[in-house]
Amino acid sequence: MGYKPRNAFFMLFAGALSIGDLPANAKQPEASYPRQILGIWQGGGSTCRLPGNLDSDSRMEITPTKLIDYEQWNEPLVVLQMSKKPQAWKI
Repeated sequence: MGYKPRNAFFMLFAGALSIGDLPANAKQPEASYPRQILGIWQGGGSTCRLPGNLDSDSRMEITPTKLIDYEQWNEPLVVLQMSKKPQAWKI
């Protein structure tokens, strides 16, 4: 049972269309900061208004997907727990 040229063309065309539906870059699952370190952190010495003075150079806010520092922000790419006691992560 052979394929006629017309049927072969439509089969190839349908195959090409289905390849076009595949994403070019498969998105990796998002890494997130551990819940144990989420919140507002104040580095350095104590300040008058904890948990953090908004204009402080050492204030950090950590959300599940972003670490917001004085003049920068970072998103985690990979989060690995290095130890459970004491709790430590490699981010």
